[in-house]
Amino acid sequence: MRAEGGKPETTIRFAHERDPRLAGRAEQIAADENFYRIRDEVAAAERRWRDSGKPEDRLIAPGLPLAEAESLVRDFKEELPEELFAYVEASGAEKRRAVTGNSLKPANARKTPVGSRRKGGGSPTRNGRCRGEPG
Repeated sequence: MRAEGGKPETTIRFAHERDPRLAGRAEQIAADENFYRIRDEVAAAERRWRDSGKPEDRLIAPGLPLAEAESLVRDFKEELPEELFAYVEASGAEKRRAVTGNSLKPANARKTPVGSRRKGGGSPTRNGRCRGEPG
């Protein structure tokens, strides 16, 4: 570049170099904020659950809230109070019961036999019909 009159002009070039000491710091700050947010949400929910007598409807809802809480316990179990761990475990157990169809009924509870729901109330024969049904 030349200034008016043909004399050379001094040019200053600025470059921004990322400080290697700060590399990953923004990601770490975001991760820390996420940790504290999830921990605070789970702690508040656990207090409400405990204060209301630990009903099932106060457990952590399946989906993202439960996934975040389970991740928190998995990654930071040693740093969390036992109450939070127990609350997340109870919530996960309830979700698994809901998914598998297992309820809190005793294991020896009888189910209604299939044949008793059929017309005539008899038990089915080899062809799938109950005795006395038209063939």
